[in-house]
Amino acid sequence: MDNFVLFHLGSDARVEVGSGEGGLSVEISHLRVKSFRLEMSWERVRDLAGDDELLEDFLLDQLTIHRR
Repeated sequence: MDNFVLFHLGSDARVEVGSGEGGLSVEISHLRVKSFRLEMSWERVRDLAGDDELLEDFLLDQLTIHRR
């Protein structure tokens, strides 16, 4: 996650990752995107973690949706 955000947004992006019983939460803040939070179930995390292309497509979609 950090490498993806570093590559697409830069070193000044802020990424916070949290986990709980229900899944994973990721918060991303940067000047080029509206700050946003992703909530993913553990099942979704497993699907994304097992497929690099699917993960990158998902994250690029999120950056595009939240672009300023």
